[in-house]
Amino acid sequence: MTEISLKRQARRFAEEHGVSYTRALAAVDEPLHRLKFELATMHRAVPTGFTVTDPEDELLEPADSDDPLGRMRRKIRGVDYRPAFSYPKRDTMLLLELGRRTRLLLDSGSQDIWEHRALHRAGLTELNLEPVPDYYQKFKEAQNLLRDWNGPAVGIIPVAVLQDEYKKIAEEHGHQMTSRQQRSAWMRKITLDELQLLFRPEGYIPSNIPE
Repeated sequence: MTEISLKRQARRFAEEHGVSYTRALAAVDEPLHRLKFELATMHRAVPTGFTVTDPEDELLEPADSDDPLGRMRRKIRGVDYRPAFSYPKRDTMLLLELGRRTRLLLDSGSQDIWEHRALHRAGLTELNLEPVPDYYQKFKEAQNLLRDWNGPAVGIIPVAVLQDEYKKIAEEHGHQMTSRQQRSAWMRKITLDELQLLFRPEGYIPSNIPE
């Protein structure tokens, strides 16, 4: 975002919320602006989110050779999530987190996480919200929750992983990919390293983002 654009937004924010220009400037200067830009430019006809393109051996941590289930227990690099396992309590925990985030947005009068974060930087709301990726391999009930609750608006971003591997397994067992599962192939493709950079302030610089 250009300096001129930031200044214009800051003046508008200061007028709308009755804060100083200095606080308004800090409010509109989103540290995760590259992630915000990526999400904002996604096609409306395609599910909001990302599909990680890394193959299994590059995506997952090395298996423990002493563990009989070592291959299945492999986590995504830098993430406490194992694609091979399903967690019965995951949907419940996700629903609680969606509810918590929705309440924070309602209390602050924000339309989405980005408005809420701006208010927090201006000192107008106490709690901050960080966007987080929600990894999945097979489309399950958790993804229905995200869709129905508009997860990206509250900062929970769907991230499909190992889609080629899942498709191969489904075909081997004669299973049909659901339409929602197939649509994950249309989401923005990205490597794991690029994705994780988007969730850090230094960001990832895609070729099509304006400076």
